Amino acid sequence: MQHDRAAGLASASSVSDDAPVIQVTDLRIGLESGPLLVRGVSFDVRRGEVLGLVGESGSGKTTTAMGLLGYAEPGVQIVDGEVRVDGQLMTQRPESEVRKLRGRVIAYVPQDPASALNPSMRVRALIGTMLRTHEGQPLGD
Repeated sequence: MQHDRAAGLASASSVSDDAPVIQVTDLRIGLESGPLLVRGVSFDVRRGEVLGLVGESGSGKTTTAMGLLGYAEPGVQIVDGEVRVDGQLMTQRPESEVRKLRGRVIAYVPQDPASALNPSMRVRALIGTMLRTHEGQPLGD
């Protein structure tokens, strides 16, 4: 795997306690031009478990975590493998459906707070944006 930042995933699932909330099987992520960035990554995460992706800079940690969410840099794509979140196959879902699961079922939490928080915005506004996006709820005064 390859990445220069540790990546975390959080999930609030409706699957049974013994079933994986996140199931990754032989994930391969590559450049559209051909070279693979991530080769054959497989793991399961069950409710209440925590998984840390550890490796050297450039080993694929962030690419793997972002791939689970369906995010990719221009020119990067999931080449093969399966990603299931809450029992749902993510790799073949339309973007509109994947977007509904982000922040509700699965989320990316970067190690670097500057990547997660905007210092020019109050935390209340950041949380309000997330609630409006994922829950359709305004943040009260």
